[in-house]
Amino acid sequence: MVKIKLNKLREGVIPGPKPVALVTCGEPEKSNIITVSYVGQLSNGLMYVGIRPSRYSNRLIRKNKKFGINYMDTKFVKEVDYCGLVSGRDVDKFKITKFTKKVGNIGIPLIEESPLSIEYVVDEILRKGEHNIFIGEVRSIRRREIRVDWLFHNGFKYFGKNGSVGNVYEIGKRLINI
Repeated sequence: MVKIKLNKLREGVIPGPKPVALVTCGEPEKSNIITVSYVGQLSNGLMYVGIRPSRYSNRLIRKNKKFGINYMDTKFVKEVDYCGLVSGRDVDKFKITKFTKKVGNIGIPLIEESPLSIEYVVDEILRKGEHNIFIGEVRSIRRREIRVDWLFHNGFKYFGKNGSVGNVYEIGKRLINI
């Protein structure tokens, strides 16, 4: 059992690895990708993502009332980190990362390279702390691979099954100004 000092919990530090996902949103012709680690399952068929109100993706999800969660393999760590470094207001992240945009069953963009993509319709929006929590109801699931080296982060490092694969807010800078 891991003991955590209470003051760390009060500071908002949640221990342990957290899954990293790319949230896709918008229309097929005007879309965005944002890196999130505030993502999880609430119950069967309901998931949540937390996105700050100032983010471009927040506005797109509010407008269209739908989003996709794309879980990524560690081989895409550079692209995943990049999507959290720059704003979709300024750049086309699909173009820079070279991810293949695939329109899902409910008309939102998904990432073809993702081993697992799930489409959601917004059920509820809550304001908690610094984030809006978008609760989505599952509408479609696309699985492409079974053996995946899932990407997680802990603190400011990305991890896969073989250990560290890069630093958060660092590795994606390789794609800036390509």
